[in-house]
Amino acid sequence: MVHTFRSLCLKYAPFILLTALLLWPLALNGLPFYIPDSASYLRGGATGFDTGMLMLQEWWQDAFTALGGSEPGAGDGSTSVVTGAINQAGGTRSLTYSLISNVLSIPHHSLLALVVVQAGAVAFVVLLTQRMAAPHASIAGRMAMMICIALLTTAAWNAATAIPDILAGVAIFGSIPLTLYLERLATSERIGLVLLLAFAITAHASHLPITIAALLVGAIVRFRLRRPGRAEAVRDTCWLLSAPVLALVTMFALSYAAFGTISIAPKRYPILLARSVEDGPGLRYLQDHCETEGYAICEVFGTNFPQGHHEFLWGQDGVRYRATAEQMDRIRAQEWPIVRSATAEYPGLQFSKSVSNFLRQFGKFGLGSINFKGALVAAPTGRIELADISKDWPQLRAWGTGIIYVMVAASLLTGFVLRRRLTDLEVGALLVVAAGLATNAAVCGVLSGVADRYQGRVIWAIPALLMVILLRMWSDGKSGSPSTTMFAQDRFHSHRRPLGGPGNKM
Repeated sequence: MVHTFRSLCLKYAPFILLTALLLWPLALNGLPFYIPDSASYLRGGATGFDTGMLMLQEWWQDAFTALGGSEPGAGDGSTSVVTGAINQAGGTRSLTYSLISNVLSIPHHSLLALVVVQAGAVAFVVLLTQRMAAPHASIAGRMAMMICIALLTTAAWNAATAIPDILAGVAIFGSIPLTLYLERLATSERIGLVLLLAFAITAHASHLPITIAALLVGAIVRFRLRRPGRAEAVRDTCWLLSAPVLALVTMFALSYAAFGTISIAPKRYPILLARSVEDGPGLRYLQDHCETEGYAICEVFGTNFPQGHHEFLWGQDGVRYRATAEQMDRIRAQEWPIVRSATAEYPGLQFSKSVSNFLRQFGKFGLGSINFKGALVAAPTGRIELADISKDWPQLRAWGTGIIYVMVAASLLTGFVLRRRLTDLEVGALLVVAAGLATNAAVCGVLSGVADRYQGRVIWAIPALLMVILLRMWSDGKSGSPSTTMFAQDRFHSHRRPLGGPGNKM
């Protein structure tokens, strides 16, 4: 019994340690970091939970009536709650992340438990990847890797922020073992990865294309290197598709249960339209066509549109506060036709703005969005709001951002210098991360808005992966023999060369 307990402690000690290290920003701030979105998720989760309870009550009453019981007098409580919530908020965010936020806020408004779970998710994918790629790493090497990831990257800062941003990076990094090291994973580890990636996808609408891009690149590398037979290829494909399929089924089911419609993002905010207006094509198109097309957005603003996407959506005079629920439904229905027509009418302007936004977003990351002042409090009305309760630390934010940029630059330089010593799978892992980062910059920069928190949520994957690679090289050097991570018995190439190097059929 004692031996079993000791074995369990040794097995899970690295996970617990890295999770704790990733929470070090809490020691500075005293509580999780919050932004206005944090309060929105918490409010949405409370409304969703109450609505779900009413729906279950009505379903039970309907079943009771169908079995011949007396009519309990069910009303339209669930419908009124949903309608009231939408009228108040003007839209909804991720239903799953909102519900999880609400559950993990019990019994107070603090989301400490939520950020602990987020830190654990980062620790899980990092340590799993390390164990697959560098299984013989020493304890000292793993300790150094964990300390560097926690102190010198954006991972800890984003994990300690009560919004789903960090889960985009988790989805990218988790795609590495799920694609490149699938046959090395135990069934429980595969299931855990699938469930984690599925949750990450449902946590924010932008995470679906990012995860699909990372999984697709990983699958291509895997099948090109492994060249599996038909039965193995089908089995592997099922595993690789499990996370996005499960996520889509979950989102569709929640959307239908809550709003009676099948959608990835029901009652979404018109972010694409706001982006098009800020870039210029949407603004010019609406100013030219508002009088003739009868767009709902024109009823709200006329031809005087807020030109910043944040002001357009959530400013005091933004659509969030000015549009009625009926107008919001029509704005959502008309959003894509307006954006498509504006792009067709001003293709050159849209292309130049999209390229510029992509490049700016790709290189913009740091701690500019970290809020040291905020906490979630209950207003006199009972509504959960973000309030400033302490001083800001701009100098710490600036120093932290500088360290992060230096770490990323050092990682890229290290990868370039050591490029000829990389294994095929390590090059494949770098391609997975690159695909995720590029897709993230495109989705956020082009379709939403350029902000350092968007690229900051995923940029930690570069130094984390380079540290795993350095651990493999270090362990190989100490043992004096090549690592066994290339699975010679599974038909992977075991020599050290870049993908596509001499003698490689890729």
